[in-house]
Amino acid sequence: MEVGIAVLGIVLIFAAYIAGRVGYAIENDKKEKSDYGKMNETIQDAVNEEEKQTRNWLIKTLTEIGCQPEIDDNNAIVFKYQGEEFHINARNNSPIIWIYDFSWGAININDPDANLLKPAINRANESCAVTSLYSVDERNGLIVAHCQTSAYFAYNIPYYDEYIKAILERFFIAHQHVKDELANLSRNQGRKERVEIKGFRNN
Repeated sequence: MEVGIAVLGIVLIFAAYIAGRVGYAIENDKKEKSDYGKMNETIQDAVNEEEKQTRNWLIKTLTEIGCQPEIDDNNAIVFKYQGEEFHINARNNSPIIWIYDFSWGAININDPDANLLKPAINRANESCAVTSLYSVDERNGLIVAHCQTSAYFAYNIPYYDEYIKAILERFFIAHQHVKDELANLSRNQGRKERVEIKGFRNN
């Protein structure tokens, strides 16, 4: 009888030990899974924060709207929108981006309207959010028109994709302003027979 009780006691002690070990293993597994989940969340949070930085978010946005952005030798983001090539300088640590549209139009230096381009650009800048400017390409004998603007861009802007498209659309408005002002000045100079501005063309 006493031997049976002793054996039963040993069995119960062993069963309790096994149960304890199994319980510990289960709890430890839960803890490991919990720690693993927390680690994954931390990694995902870091990835999300990286993605939300200005330059990264801008590249993501441009990709989403079908612009296929690339990075040039000057570390600028280059892409085409509505057939026009744009360059953007953007940094992850700043919400201000600079957008450029180089050489969107040109006029021959010998064109009778060439001397009117500067005042046309000045007038256009009075009523346009995008700044127009020009440079002289002496090698090819051209006066070349450019546009630029700066803008605030961040991940928390509502409808960020439509927002960036609206900014880019302003460049085409600026182009038209310059063309219209040049046409007006040309007409005022007595060349009313000109239906279109010869020599001023999109490159």
